[in-house]
Amino acid sequence: MIVRKDLPLHQIVVQSCHAAQESGLAFPNLTNEPNSLIVLTVDNQEQLLQAYEEILSKGIKLVKFFEPDWDYGYTAFASEPIYQDQRHEFKSFKLFRWGE
Repeated sequence: MIVRKDLPLHQIVVQSCHAAQESGLAFPNLTNEPNSLIVLTVDNQEQLLQAYEEILSKGIKLVKFFEPDWDYGYTAFASEPIYQDQRHEFKSFKLFRWGE
């Protein structure tokens, strides 16, 4: 998933969870294969929407989350389950790290 890092930390956590929940509903894993959750970041909503379009154009299914209760707009998006041969499509995005 990719989340905006211009949000307060508690909202980064909440918005990531919202996107993960939406992804689980949209793309149920019908196998017993374990999944990993990787949280990547972009600076703001504009970059989030650009990243969404970029990854979507590569044929990866995505679901984005719009925060209805705060004036944050789109805050995060998550993908369908990604396999080893698709991971390179996300290499240009930064891994979430607290304090950066």
